[in-house]
Order: sequence, then structure tokens, then C-alpha cells
Amino acid sequence: LALKWNNGHNIILGSEEVDHMVANHLNGEEIMDQLLSILPQNYKDVMNVVVTYRAPKAKHLQSLWKEIIATNAGEDGQGYKESFKEFIFNLESFYHFHTIDPMPLVDIFLRRGVNVTLVDLMGLKEQGVQAYQLLGCDLMHEVCDKNMVPVFLEAQVKENPKIMGKLQKDVNVR
Repeated sequence: LALKWNNGHNIILGSEEVDHMVANHLNGEEIMDQLLSILPQNYKDVMNVVVTYRAPKAKHLQSLWKEIIATNAGEDGQGYKESFKEFIFNLESFYHFHTIDPMPLVDIFLRRGVNVTLVDLMGLKEQGVQAYQLLGCDLMHEVCDKNMVPVFLEAQVKENPKIMGKLQKDVNVR
């Protein structure tokens, strides 16, 4: 990791699991310290963390409810039935609510001196910009064509023509 970093390569870590650092039942400070400990010491100077959020919050909360139902449905798809109202008032649901508020996650990075870019996913969609375009062209400053497609993707598309469909797919939207 350090060798690639020191040779000027970008390192991208991406996961929806990162938001668990601010879940009420975990020690986010300890998790953050462990994550930052594997990075080279100059990470503050060159690292930019991208945190996304969805608005409006009510729709995001409803999407979270649908995701939890789908995840816990069981093999027959019939195992987990909870109304939206039951979900909201269920104390267990509280452990998932951190996913709809990005600010505690932003705060945990900022307190450690890390640059943070907060991205409104609905704003991207309204502007017709895909997440890979924002990441490659605007944040990583890769060479991009007039359609905001990173040039390095051309070789990838030749090897795997389906890659653009995967990059342009809306994810985690129910």
C-alpha cells in the first residue's frame, strides 16, 4: 500500500460499511484509528474522503426500511414483515438510523484533519452526472473526454463492454 502511494498511485477505498463507524453500538474513534494506521503518514496532505448522502431524508429512511425487509426476508421471501410505522418505533431500528445522517461520519474524518467532500446523490442525478464521473474527473483529476468519461476507462470498456452499464447503474435505491 505504501509503495503504491509513494509512487503516485491513487488509493480508493469504498464501502457502505464505513458508515458503521458512527453506529451507536460501535467505537468509531477506534475503528478510524485502525483504518488510518494502515495509510502512509502523509495521508492528511493527499487524501480526500467522499461521503455521499441522499435527500430527502424521509425517502432515504423508507429505502432503508425496504432494504432491511429485503435483507431479512428469508429464503421464501416471507420471513420479515414489519410496517414502516413498526420499523420506526422498533428500538432495533435505531441501530440503522446512522445511515441516513452523514454528518457524524464527516465529523469523524474532519477531526483527524482529513479533507472531506460531501456529495448529494440526488444533485448528481439531477445534473446527469454519474458517481464514477465525479470521482474520476473532478476528485481524482484524471484526464476525461468531453462527456466526462475518464480516458483510462476506454481500455477497460474494450476488455469488458458491460462495465459502463455497471458504472451507470443506480445502486442501493429501492
